[in-house]
Amino acid sequence: VSSPVIVAEAPEPLDAPNPPMPSLDAPYVGGQFHAQDEMGQYAFGHHGGSNTRVETRDYLGRVTGSFSYINPDNDVHVRKYAAAPGMGFKVAGSDIPVDTPEVASVKAAHAEVIAAVKSASSS
Repeated sequence: VSSPVIVAEAPEPLDAPNPPMPSLDAPYVGGQFHAQDEMGQYAFGHHGGSNTRVETRDYLGRVTGSFSYINPDNDVHVRKYAAAPGMGFKVAGSDIPVDTPEVASVKAAHAEVIAAVKSASSS
């Protein structure tokens, strides 16, 4: 007897929660939290100082998160990410370099293969 396989679509990174903004204010004020359950779900985060982070995982294994930090030039940077089993890892950020033409070509070819596999498996 085979068990059904559940494949969950990876969430989009921009749907991840916004992290608290970092601060170099004195005195240092911050905090942290953590929660988890028996189904593998969790949420954690920390804030205060020059970096912050939040992350969650649902019972299907989908992870979304974000972090922020202050670089040496005192610029604030934010990254958001998402992942799901079998679907890979996605990241978004305002200062992430643009793909080279070679990388863009490989990504397009990969997307075509994924679409063809999904189409064939749903037929």
